[in-house]
Amino acid sequence: MSECGFIGLGRMGGAMARRLLDAGHRVTVYDPEPTAAAALAAHGAQVAASAKAVADAAPVVFLSLPTPQIVQDVVGRAAIRAEVPRAPVPRPAAPHRQRTWCRWWSTAPAAASTRPT
Repeated sequence: MSECGFIGLGRMGGAMARRLLDAGHRVTVYDPEPTAAAALAAHGAQVAASAKAVADAAPVVFLSLPTPQIVQDVVGRAAIRAEVPRAPVPRPAAPHRQRTWCRWWSTAPAAASTRPT
């Protein structure tokens, strides 16, 4: 069993997080809509109070957010932007921990892959 985090629990993100739970993974979740997180808590997810709390809890974090701007806002607001690897291969965020970020989007993938500096 591995640990992971999931931010964005809408139609697509909620279904993917549920599959991770069903496969036996420990999943920490966050969504600004409390009912989305509560639905996954009923299946064993740990609900975090913020996106930053998810990042602090899990070495792998999945993002399923509707627009590139929201991806940038969530990562920036969570004060985790500096820890997002800028190289194609993830680097350690700290000497004792490596973090991997996975993002999905259904539109505008080129815009979503652009990170603020």
